[in-house]
Amino acid sequence: MAQSLLSCFHGPQVESSFNIMNDIIDCKSGSINISTYNAIQNIKYSLKATEKTAVEYYKKKDVLHEKIDPHLCKNMKTACKQYKEELLKQKLINEEKKANLQIKSQEKTVSKRKAKELIEKAAKRARLGHITSASQKTKGH
Repeated sequence: MAQSLLSCFHGPQVESSFNIMNDIIDCKSGSINISTYNAIQNIKYSLKATEKTAVEYYKKKDVLHEKIDPHLCKNMKTACKQYKEELLKQKLINEEKKANLQIKSQEKTVSKRKAKELIEKAAKRARLGHITSASQKTKGH
């Protein structure tokens, strides 16, 4: 029992997924990667440290005359682009790994009915081939 507990993996990725504020991990966040968890944790921690909500934190006193935060606008505009670039980069890395390992992409799978038909056709061809070769052997003798 003790050995199984001690051999359990407890690296930084596992530890960072345990959430000290009990408000990050939920049913929707199962596929979030570590960098996203880190960003969410940092934002939520800083908001809790200031004891404000996100709306209160970014609320302006005078909406018409107060300047817009250019860094916030830039981050909002480039976030999607950076995410798509990151996904594309990861896809290229995976394709390069497949090319290095010479892994062919899987061919399109067929339905059960189509697979059964293909097997039946192959069996029929084999049977006909056997019959024709047997009849040619008997004619030859």
